[in-house]
Amino acid sequence: MNNKKAFTLVELIVVVTILAILSTIWFVAFSGYLEGVRDTNRISQLKNLHDGIITYQTENTLPMPDDYVEVQMSWSIIWYQGYAGDNVISKIEFSSDGIDPKEKTYFTYATTSNKKHFALMAFLEEEDGLEGIAFWNTALAANYTNRYPYVNGKKVGIIIDDDNNPIQENTTIQSQWFINIWDNSNTTNYQLYLSNKEIYSGTGSTLSNQLTNYDCKRLLDMNGRLQDGIYWIDPDGDGTTTKVYCDMTTDWGGWTYTTMLADTSTENLFLETNTNHDQFITSLTSSISTKGKLSNVWTNDSNRDILLQCFSDQVEHINYKDPFIIYNFPGAEKINLTNTDKSGQAFASEYLDAKWKNKKFTLATTYYSNTTNDMLIQDSSNNGLFLLMNDQLVTEVTAASWVNANSPAFDTVQKNTNLSGTTYCVSAIR
Repeated sequence: MNNKKAFTLVELIVVVTILAILSTIWFVAFSGYLEGVRDTNRISQLKNLHDGIITYQTENTLPMPDDYVEVQMSWSIIWYQGYAGDNVISKIEFSSDGIDPKEKTYFTYATTSNKKHFALMAFLEEEDGLEGIAFWNTALAANYTNRYPYVNGKKVGIIIDDDNNPIQENTTIQSQWFINIWDNSNTTNYQLYLSNKEIYSGTGSTLSNQLTNYDCKRLLDMNGRLQDGIYWIDPDGDGTTTKVYCDMTTDWGGWTYTTMLADTSTENLFLETNTNHDQFITSLTSSISTKGKLSNVWTNDSNRDILLQCFSDQVEHINYKDPFIIYNFPGAEKINLTNTDKSGQAFASEYLDAKWKNKKFTLATTYYSNTTNDMLIQDSSNNGLFLLMNDQLVTEVTAASWVNANSPAFDTVQKNTNLSGTTYCVSAIR
């Protein structure tokens, strides 16, 4: 008699169902794992590409993108957008293959018109991935509709369409080799990536307000041939522009002038509270009473370099005509610059680097001031370097031990001069 038991049909169906469910779970989990692995590969390749291009740039101008198109504003080229393809990879001697691990496409690569700055883009499969870049020619282009753009590099700008396709793959743009984003007839909706956090959407004419004009440094990055003068900027990126004086030459340029002190109506070079003088500076040689607010241009908490400069018809103040520059001032602490009462106020929470006449200084962390209207910047040895006292431009005698002989605030005789149309101070940031 045969006592062996076999599975019933119901039991077989249950077993098969369980196996199918487990297989699906495994497949989904494994697919997610592969997506994460590929994203890690993309991010790593972008970083290595970035480092390779930076190394190449130390002795060369940036390589042009492969299969690029021109991005123009009013027929002036502001950047080139294409791929980090064979030509780029060969020039920088990139050791990896430089292609997307799944789509086998090259990453997007854009450079400014002066070939000083660049950005890369990849498309990640997981939203919580890190950074990325894009791809190569149209024949190899993939569908990135459900992918997540990731940017590495400067805020050059990379443009994609609503389907995540970079503009160099658009057949119309490709056929004419350029896109003029200041063309009001261009009604196509695009996504503009300045960084992974600064993303704008709109038609070409709308995006033009976000590109090159939020400060003078941005203008210079886009076009390294710009000279000192008056330019239109849009610090808030809301489409409302105003003109401001830009210094495009001092210490590599890119300075946006923010405030001007030319009389005794304010208590601080970094004006914030005087609502009667809240316009931007339009000239250093005329309209001296025009003043501005630091917050009009410094609209975020990014760190900035600061330039201080004073002009006078008094020979004792000639040192102030050489710009005094402070590097990397903490954006989150810009309120410290505008304190009306600076007595004992913190200048910054950390020591800062500064420069005057190519001499380098390390700045202390506090104002050395006993009165509300003084503005004194001191070095780490408590030597005064830049001084406005009681709304006057000041030079101090050598007996004043806290004044550094190698600074604007120094002379063999003390000379205090009221600020006026011929003696005035300005500040700029970048």
